[in-house]
Amino acid sequence: MTVASLPPPVRRTAHFVSNTGHLRNEHFFLTADHLMLEVDQEKFELVSARAEGNIQLHMLCPDADHKYVASGQSAVYQPTDCRITLVGWTGSRHNGVDYPPTETRQNVVVPTDGSFYDYVVDEKSALVTV
Repeated sequence: MTVASLPPPVRRTAHFVSNTGHLRNEHFFLTADHLMLEVDQEKFELVSARAEGNIQLHMLCPDADHKYVASGQSAVYQPTDCRITLVGWTGSRHNGVDYPPTETRQNVVVPTDGSFYDYVVDEKSALVTV
């Protein structure tokens, strides 16, 4: 067997579960009733996170006058894809104005790389339908 024919190494990950979870990066702050993290054991880097129950996703806008919060029943954070998918989206609030969900937008994708703020200019298109 040559080196070229060896299978790729298996990525070893570990799962951690938390009640009343919080997840934060420089662009968002997420709270949930339950949070499960998948972590690369060798690099101790976050691979993915799944949140369940009473999701509140606060986007950390550079302009302190802009406040944006989306809510849902569950969420999946994929750091390598720079996005959070809200499942069972229950609405959003932008600068104190509530936007209820519509039947056509049950799941939404929120970018977490800072590009979210480009969408805030048009308040109605801040979220992308999946």
